[in-house]
Amino acid sequence: MSQSYVIEIDDESVGLVVRAGDERRFVFHAASSRFGALDGARFATVRAAEKAAGALRRRPPLPSGRDPGRAAGGLR
Repeated sequence: MSQSYVIEIDDESVGLVVRAGDERRFVFHAASSRFGALDGARFATVRAAEKAAGALRRRPPLPSGRDPGRAAGGLR
């Protein structure tokens, strides 16, 4: 059985975290390219994913074509 939660920041759905059956961590799936730096990142808790998404949202968007890398600190 899996667990999934929508991650919202200021009433905006920014992603989804999913933990499959025997997995210990949640995997983030970005809802838009703005949060693509977190796509595939693993988090110990839903709250940790929310904090990372919030930190990423507070940063100004990068110019088109720039790779944000692991901007918000999720585990890969």
